[in-house]
Amino acid sequence: MGKKLSLEKMNNTRELGGLVAANGHKIKDDTLYRSGHLFFASKNDLDAIQQLNLSHIVDLRSPLEQSQRPDPAIEGTKHISLPAVTDELSGITRDEESDEHASEMLISRMSADKETAINYMVDLYENLVSNEYCLGQYHKFMELLADNNTNKILWHCTAGKDRAGLATVFTLEILGVNRDDIIENYLETNVNLKEEIDELVEMLRTKKFFTGDDESIRTFFGAREEYIQAMYKKVSETYGSFQNFIKNGLGVTAETVEKLRSKYLV
Repeated sequence: MGKKLSLEKMNNTRELGGLVAANGHKIKDDTLYRSGHLFFASKNDLDAIQQLNLSHIVDLRSPLEQSQRPDPAIEGTKHISLPAVTDELSGITRDEESDEHASEMLISRMSADKETAINYMVDLYENLVSNEYCLGQYHKFMELLADNNTNKILWHCTAGKDRAGLATVFTLEILGVNRDDIIENYLETNVNLKEEIDELVEMLRTKKFFTGDDESIRTFFGAREEYIQAMYKKVSETYGSFQNFIKNGLGVTAETVEKLRSKYLV
């Protein structure tokens, strides 16, 4: 299911190489990477990222998130700002500084009960495959993947779960990876971020505004199959099939699909 990189502070950074794709081919090693943000990366982490010789790093976070916790520069790598959502549309962030009062209100509401958190995240995932701005940004992402100047690329949001998670889902669907494997790759975030989420829960317990329960907040910040299945259902209801979504939602042509498969599969 791809390979997790051994990093000190970037626990959800992994490559997609080795995943079985269309017609028995596999995704090339050392080409496609998904991650959480790089702001807290240690020196050793940055050295390891430098050694990947990435052509591009794509930041899918909102403009506000990017300005508050910018990616460190990686020599020889082009950084691309490609917010999957606008600041107005962005409903989830782990950045305390990002409108602190709004974040507190959101977390307080999400921690009230598990179903509230699930419903909120389901709405977010449905929005990411129906909002015209979001679809336009993911279209640009796919065009960047297909660009002749792109050879090794890492994309990330804050935790590497939702916005980067769907960028990964779209990429794997285009490359022909089995859907069960795609969902398994998505859910791997829960293993990689378990300690981080544990620490987050402990931190929230010290906040006066946090009056909910641990399970609800873990639901809010974790990856759940309900979220990705809600996305697939929305796509099916709107476009009839994922292939139609790729063509008519993401605006990825059959020629681009073949180019991406030729470029990233062996």
